[in-house]
Amino acid sequence: MEDLSRYPPTSAGEMDLTEMLRRLMVYFRKNRLIFIVSCLLGLAIAAMLYKLSPRVYSTRLVMESTVLNSHEQEEIVSNWDDQLNKRGYDGLAQIFGCTPELVSQIDGLKVEQVGLPMEGNTAFALTLKTTDTLRLKELQEALLHGLKNNEYSRRRIAVRKENLEEEIAKAQQQLNTLDSNELILGRKHEGSGRNPDLLLDVSTIPEQQMLIHEKLMGYKEKLAFMTDILVLQDFLRPKKVSPILPLFGIVGLFGGFLIGYIYSLVSVARSIIKRKG
Repeated sequence: MEDLSRYPPTSAGEMDLTEMLRRLMVYFRKNRLIFIVSCLLGLAIAAMLYKLSPRVYSTRLVMESTVLNSHEQEEIVSNWDDQLNKRGYDGLAQIFGCTPELVSQIDGLKVEQVGLPMEGNTAFALTLKTTDTLRLKELQEALLHGLKNNEYSRRRIAVRKENLEEEIAKAQQQLNTLDSNELILGRKHEGSGRNPDLLLDVSTIPEQQMLIHEKLMGYKEKLAFMTDILVLQDFLRPKKVSPILPLFGIVGLFGGFLIGYIYSLVSVARSIIKRKG
């Protein structure tokens, strides 16, 4: 037979867990009407707030910058986002070259680097949160205007264009010189008969011309695509990020339950006071 003396006796003021749960069940059963009504009221309020809440959508614009590095991009976009949080629509409208009303449709901005920098270019994705999905094209043009039209980017692009134009002029001059030399050496070779040195010079000129021509084409291609921002992917079909209906439902249900619990406690306290009075 088990020795019960080693278990300490339970005092009269203590309540075991089973008794506590039983009393809670009795309490909720007694006040179930209050809890049902309050929970339904909480859900109704949550549904109304959900309907009144603005719909926020998210989409991404993928770009490549030849001027700004990832840190500079992050600083610029972060400053814009701070201005949005402060409702500085007028200042951003001047930067974006659009109306303050269009800026007010932007709910948030975030930038992140895509892949690794290659050949001095940095690819990055600009995430836009907006309440108006019908004006994505206008918003994209405004944001690109803000990234392109700043003094730093304009000066960097201007210097790069000048350098490329100088390289193109040098390569073109080299080609013209080789063409002239080829013509002169060819005539001398025809008049001189057998001259191995002249024959060697003439034979290497086409190869030099080809190398310089390839270099010239590369310079011209870079000049043609010389821009501070190159769009790789436009804003695509946005996805809704808020409001989230299940979250509203959970909050409404919990809030209604809490209101019902407080109301029932107040009712119990009032009845106790009446009995004592």
